[in-house]
Amino acid sequence: MRDNRAQTDIVGRVLRHVVCLIGLWLSAFPALAQNQPPTITLWSPATTSSYEAPAGVLLRVSAFDPDGTVSKVEYYVNGALLGTLATPPFGATWTQSTAGTFTVTAKAFDNLNATTISNAVTITVLAANPANPAPSLTLVSPVNGATCATATAGGVATVQMYANTSDSNGTVNRVEYFIGGGLVCIALASP
Repeated sequence: MRDNRAQTDIVGRVLRHVVCLIGLWLSAFPALAQNQPPTITLWSPATTSSYEAPAGVLLRVSAFDPDGTVSKVEYYVNGALLGTLATPPFGATWTQSTAGTFTVTAKAFDNLNATTISNAVTITVLAANPANPAPSLTLVSPVNGATCATATAGGVATVQMYANTSDSNGTVNRVEYFIGGGLVCIALASP
């Protein structure tokens, strides 16, 4: 009886060491480990959104790879490749000039080429309505060429943004602010 316990203890210790050695070996050669695919969520455009042509549709995703990096994101409209972005945050604006119903998806690739396809979002682009001209907008702040404060120790810089808007036959329901082509703020009400 005692010999069986001793043998079981020895076998258990050997197995723990083997598992540990395999783990160390796989961490030294990550390509041999099981690669986990990235995750991706398409959060803009919102599902069932409607736009008036010509529509500037914001394409935004949240993409993450649990064991590596997201190397690129591809956007598809009705199954056809629209474009590929290789730089985070992987956002763009798609201009659609014809009316119709469109299904948008995104596909994330990780550094080992594993892929995941996002949720599908269906949007509608309506024909341009000459009775509804586009609103006007003038960026008031920051002014062109302005120098803004540098980031604080926490990595945050405050940039005050303000625009004057008007709509000759209705109201402006939102203003989207961009810095370097990336969406940074959406104002849903006048200041």
